[in-house]
Amino acid sequence: MDQDAGPGPGPSAQPAAQRPPRRALRLNAFRKLPPRLSAGVILVTIVSLLTIFAFRDRETLRHLEAGANDVLRVILSPLSEAQDKRITVLRITEDTLALFPYRSPVNREFLATIIGRLDQAGVKAIGVDILFDQATEPQKDQALIDALQAFRGPKVVAWADARAGLRPKQEKWLNDFVA
Repeated sequence: MDQDAGPGPGPSAQPAAQRPPRRALRLNAFRKLPPRLSAGVILVTIVSLLTIFAFRDRETLRHLEAGANDVLRVILSPLSEAQDKRITVLRITEDTLALFPYRSPVNREFLATIIGRLDQAGVKAIGVDILFDQATEPQKDQALIDALQAFRGPKVVAWADARAGLRPKQEKWLNDFVA
């Protein structure tokens, strides 16, 4: 309802010439804030705007955003009472890596053997959360490719591109590998 519409006490009862303009009312309300609070609001606003413009399109912020997104998904996801019995997570641990002469990249012949055994055990699908972005030992690379192709169920392999920091050579190798 428009305040100028009715007579009575309050601002609407004053003639228009005597009332302060609406803009002045808003500024007066801001002036009534304690000086420290006003300075704090202004400072936070300026710092926020400078941060947004200074780091716009920066790789660091993209990584921070992705990490924050992962953390928030874990925190905000509903917890299930029990793990689905049809799903098993097979992890490569420090003890597993200690069996090999090198830690990285993970021995691809070892991965091929695991995939072959999972296929023989009747596993319905697999997901491999390891990025295959460069060649290692040719025989072991081929053994892994053969094992993945021979696996009878659906398979998902980690993938990335230049947005994740891969160089063109790595991106090409990965695309050829998963093809």
